[in-house]
Amino acid sequence: MTTMHTVPTSNVAVTENAKTKHSTKVVIYLSTLGRGGAQRVAANLANDLYVQGYDVCIVCLHTERPDDYELNPHIKRVSLNKLTPRQHWYSGITANYQRWLAVRRALVEESPDVVISLLTSSNVLSILACIGTSIPVIVSERTYPPRSNVSLPWKFLRVALYRLVNNVVVQSEKSKRWLIDNFVAKRISIIPNTVYWPPSTFPSKVEPPSARGSERKKLLAVGRLVPQKGFNYLLEAYASLAVKYPDWDLYIIGVGDQSRLQKDINDRGLQDRVQLVGQVGNLVDWYEAADLFVLSSVFEGFPNCLAEAMAAGLPVASFDCPTGPSDLIQHEVNGLLVEPENSDELLLALERLIDDESLRQRLGTAAKDVVIRYSAKNTVSLWEALISQACDKRAPATDFDKAR
Repeated sequence: MTTMHTVPTSNVAVTENAKTKHSTKVVIYLSTLGRGGAQRVAANLANDLYVQGYDVCIVCLHTERPDDYELNPHIKRVSLNKLTPRQHWYSGITANYQRWLAVRRALVEESPDVVISLLTSSNVLSILACIGTSIPVIVSERTYPPRSNVSLPWKFLRVALYRLVNNVVVQSEKSKRWLIDNFVAKRISIIPNTVYWPPSTFPSKVEPPSARGSERKKLLAVGRLVPQKGFNYLLEAYASLAVKYPDWDLYIIGVGDQSRLQKDINDRGLQDRVQLVGQVGNLVDWYEAADLFVLSSVFEGFPNCLAEAMAAGLPVASFDCPTGPSDLIQHEVNGLLVEPENSDELLLALERLIDDESLRQRLGTAAKDVVIRYSAKNTVSLWEALISQACDKRAPATDFDKAR
């Protein structure tokens, strides 16, 4: 059964622009509005489009519960209650058929002018659900496509179906080039995430140990505790760093399986110097309390945590992984980029930043520019251009850097 609920939105502003309804109705579809990068993008995009006067509805597969990201109370929220875990391979086929059917019924009932979906499996379902309805579809890949964690059937369907959509949105030139070179899609636009400062807060608040610049210094890393985030490389670099700089501690914020990472920490004798903080709802406090930020990911899409750290004025060091860091960081200007998956190079970059306080100050000050470069004004207008193109067949939107 399809149900709807509204999330309290004390921090979501309703502007005068939103009182004038736009003639265009947009449905944003994804599996869940639980905590995650794509979910944050979906909620922010919905709120921003509503402020611009669009009629916005969010359709999700998961059961009805309070969402982790606030929506404007005027945004319709449809929950399909179809996100159930599969027990066997054949139950997965049945579940996906039921999801397709539920999504199709919801979209036909909502009758939007355009559908925007995020993440590969949701993209595939939205395309299949809209076949024969004349509803244009815009899909969005949220990470570097060849490294995305999707199974072969979904990858096959991505190749087969992305040619049918009005546009594929990616976050970097490298992702766009891969889709073109591998004949996945031709109509592709680059739209990075909007950088909001300060970021949203959540109930699970954990206070940082001390303020920035206190006696003990804080090296901060943020990300899910999964191999993609490369925390093994970070720990390898920090093991040497901890000996040379006894007043610098490492804090890793993120959820996931802590056991393997904690074992690595214990095996290196770093249990008194490295803390796995877990889930934190007040990330803004941690950014403002940290002295240095590091990103050790093997690959990314558009790393929100890196953008937020820069917005906070933190000096940053990052692997130059595909993709995202090189879009945010201009090496030696507003941060440092190092060779991907190279712990020795990461160590050298961190040592350089720790040893040179003036360099930290210069890079941190320059880093704040990301709030202007990736403002809603610069990014949402590109989404609006794609929506307009999908509705009236005008020329496609230009890429982010060309449009600025």
